[in-house]
Amino acid sequence: MRDKNLTDIIIVSNSPGELSALVKPLAYEIKERYPDIRLTLIITPCQYQSGREKEFAQTLKLDQILTPKDYKNFVLRGKLPPGITFGKTGKVLFVGGDLAHAAIIAKRLRYRAYAYLGEYLAWPNAYEKFFVADKAALEKFSKNRAAAGKLVLAGNLMVDSAKYIECADDLPVNPDQPVISFLPGSRSFQIDYLIPYYLKIFKHLFEQKPEAQVVLSLSPFITLEQIEKAAHNAIHINTTEKYPYFEYLDRTIYITQKYYKNTDLAVTIPGTNTAQLALIGIPMLVIFPLDKPEVIPLEGIGQLFSKIPVLGKFFMRWVARIAQTKIKYWSLPNIKTESLLIPEMVGDISPEQVAEQILLLLADKEKLAEMKSLLPTSLGSAGAAKKIVNEVISR
Repeated sequence: MRDKNLTDIIIVSNSPGELSALVKPLAYEIKERYPDIRLTLIITPCQYQSGREKEFAQTLKLDQILTPKDYKNFVLRGKLPPGITFGKTGKVLFVGGDLAHAAIIAKRLRYRAYAYLGEYLAWPNAYEKFFVADKAALEKFSKNRAAAGKLVLAGNLMVDSAKYIECADDLPVNPDQPVISFLPGSRSFQIDYLIPYYLKIFKHLFEQKPEAQVVLSLSPFITLEQIEKAAHNAIHINTTEKYPYFEYLDRTIYITQKYYKNTDLAVTIPGTNTAQLALIGIPMLVIFPLDKPEVIPLEGIGQLFSKIPVLGKFFMRWVARIAQTKIKYWSLPNIKTESLLIPEMVGDISPEQVAEQILLLLADKEKLAEMKSLLPTSLGSAGAAKKIVNEVISR
């Protein structure tokens, strides 16, 4: 039974991946079952933000949205934007960013706090319950004595986002020839680096496999203007048709802000994309070029070191070498299954090498079929959103 006095639920999150894969299924679950509850999203500061988080959040079933600037004004000065209010009874649900933010919000409003955990656990005394994705996470976080009795095995919340993933299926491409979708990420630094890198891959692909067709699949957090700017005027995007496109080396490259359903192979960097592509059964190649690690922002004190003139560049290269030796798997399905289900290329990899790997995979029909078959179930079963909402709202 729902707590009859409950009036507000505040979801606290930070950047594109969390909003699309975690906030979205929770927001839909809450509003579909409890439409009278006032649902608020507070977007907390994060160096990985695109700047379009509020715009994306406005497409969700939310009653109120606070931007990072609004959040700072609220916690530092006690001021809320015009029209934003909170009731006497409510709960805070953390699903991304720094756990301290949700703890601070809950204390200020005197709400109880809950958290869906990612890679770390902190502030155990500030939270009523901690939801985890799997048994491995449950075992890992159980080592924290203050939190051990608060852990709840909820399942992988990303899986619940599968039914909300929108796909394009009507691009004007030849269905009898291979289609490769390239995903450049959702953050400005990724776009600035990967668009020129991808254009070089396109060149090698077209030289080696003239019949190859390329699609650029953008995050909703990225604009067409960003793509043109990152390409250094090497392309001009035409927006007069249903799907934007540009001409490159006498080829038409279509752009969609959805996944292209009939993709033979997707090329993406690590992140939420690897989970969502897996959920809809699109085979993929995950790449992580580290020839310019200085363009990648770090968290905390690491970011300060990375900004030191001259030394910062060497520091970032050292971090990249350490990461390559310490991290076994980079894509979420591989991490979950502890196997190389998805091919990965990490390190000082050239566009030519990536193009060659793409061609090898396109020729390996057995590997593509294996990924298409196994990826949709690689992250577990749906149901985490329902379990989390049951625990938060009925207690």
